[in-house]
Amino acid sequence: DGLVKLWLSLGVPRQKILIGIPAYGRSFTLASRQKGLHAPGSVFCLF
Repeated sequence: DGLVKLWLSLGVPRQKILIGIPAYGRSFTLASRQKGLHAPGSVFCLF
């Protein structure tokens, strides 16, 4: 909210401001049956 108000006060036209929400996911394959924080693995897919 504050940043958009700043841009508007600096003269940026309203119709030029676009607010987006990133929507992506990551999938990993574990290197072993170990689970939990810091378990070894590799990136399977980025989407």
